[in-house]
Amino acid sequence: MSDSLVSLELIRLELLEQFDPEGRLAAYFDILRVENQKVNLVSRETIDTGLETLAAESLLPFQQIQQAEFDSYLDIGSGGGFPAIPLVLTGKVRQTALVERTIKKSLALDRIIKALDLDNDRCVAHQTDFEQLATDSACDLITMRLVRLTPKILRKVKKILRPGGFFVYYSAPPKDISKDGFSIVTYCYKNSKDSPGKYFTIFQKN
Repeated sequence: MSDSLVSLELIRLELLEQFDPEGRLAAYFDILRVENQKVNLVSRETIDTGLETLAAESLLPFQQIQQAEFDSYLDIGSGGGFPAIPLVLTGKVRQTALVERTIKKSLALDRIIKALDLDNDRCVAHQTDFEQLATDSACDLITMRLVRLTPKILRKVKKILRPGGFFVYYSAPPKDISKDGFSIVTYCYKNSKDSPGKYFTIFQKN
């Protein structure tokens, strides 16, 4: 990968059929709607009409990565489970750690994991800040959405990411972020012809 900006098209139904041929996301959406009545995990507009789009946006970067499987995956700031739960349900990851600092959201994640029969060593929620997370395990995939990318976070990402591993940041990177040690591509896409552009960035560790 090179440091560049690439435009692409999000075709929601095609992408969901590719990554979720068995329709497992529907059960997740039902559980998330129930949990959202207890804890504010996603906006009212999204919970009513936008869950399929949010799942498609979560999975879109993996059309570009095109890796069959990831051994160890960590999601920073998991919230209601995007992008992590859609990715876990594809079967592309073997072990997943969901990191969420808010207690109520972390407990909701625990309930979602159990309701989806993912509550084993393959998928575990941690109630902590990513910066405070104690881990000696190396990851080959890290994702982060709706959390501001700071130099401190990127340094820790770089520390625990394996060489050749991927960090998917669901935005464009800040200008003050050091790119040393990574190959980086930022992608721009739209949900519809008239909608504003959105971004995600794939960092690959050298």
